Amino acid sequence: MMQKYPRILLLFCFFAHSSFPRAYQLTARKATVGFFSTFNTVLGALYFYDESSECDGLIVDFKESGVFYDQDCGPNWWEYYFEPIRLGILDEIQRQFSEDDKIELSLFAQFEISGAQGNELIRKYIHLKSHVQQKIDAFVTAHFKNSKIIGIHYRGTDKKIEASCVPYETVSAMLQSEIEDDDVIFFVATDDALFLEHMHKEFSGRVCAIDAIRSTDGKPIHYPPSKHMYKKGEDALLDCILLSKCTKLYKMASNLSDTSMKFNPTVPVVHLNELSGRFLAFRRGIEERENALLYKKKT
Repeated sequence: MMQKYPRILLLFCFFAHSSFPRAYQLTARKATVGFFSTFNTVLGALYFYDESSECDGLIVDFKESGVFYDQDCGPNWWEYYFEPIRLGILDEIQRQFSEDDKIELSLFAQFEISGAQGNELIRKYIHLKSHVQQKIDAFVTAHFKNSKIIGIHYRGTDKKIEASCVPYETVSAMLQSEIEDDDVIFFVATDDALFLEHMHKEFSGRVCAIDAIRSTDGKPIHYPPSKHMYKKGEDALLDCILLSKCTKLYKMASNLSDTSMKFNPTVPVVHLNELSGRFLAFRRGIEERENALLYKKKT
């Protein structure tokens, strides 16, 4: 049994003794929310489904909304990449998680579900579509032949808001010790085209990366939503899972590489930066609000 923390307890208290049916529907988060923040929301909802006696059914249906919705690919963008999630008893009338609920679920999954717990939920409920799995397998066969694959996740652009920026040179200097092994290959997962160029120059012949859409001007590639949103979502997912298959991971503070640690909780990790004070203050504010609500419900 997973330990219950205050944040998720708020949801348990909120839904307890409800007269609504015990089937819950998770719809997409607002259009500014990224791929792995949404993934964490799903992970949190799966935890809720597993742990709450008040939840007998769960369906994930993003209903033609969210950052990665593409009308040419279907109404539910979760199912572009993953098999459908329709669990348990699904009544005709389902309660929907509110936007506040989704934030709570996402932050709970991000900060309080351990790698091992997240891996258990992923293995149990989250399954890749076959065409995504085939791309992962093909890349591994083509590029991960060496015995030592070092993954580097460098998140540029909008991530500066949540965590301090790390200069390119600092990252490459940290990696110098790894090239003492002649067999090492660096797998680079990044939204920053200039960082990938820097890595190719510094470690010529040792760098591989997927053919992804990347930023060349420091602006986020996924917001505001525009063209090629299916491709951008797939790029993020491929990077995440390929990072989980590396023998060691150097990572920025980011939901993408945090999630890769849930796909593989045993991968050794070197953290390149820390969450910013501004983001931590935001998190503390949410926790204080939740604790106050919990106290009010108990009294």
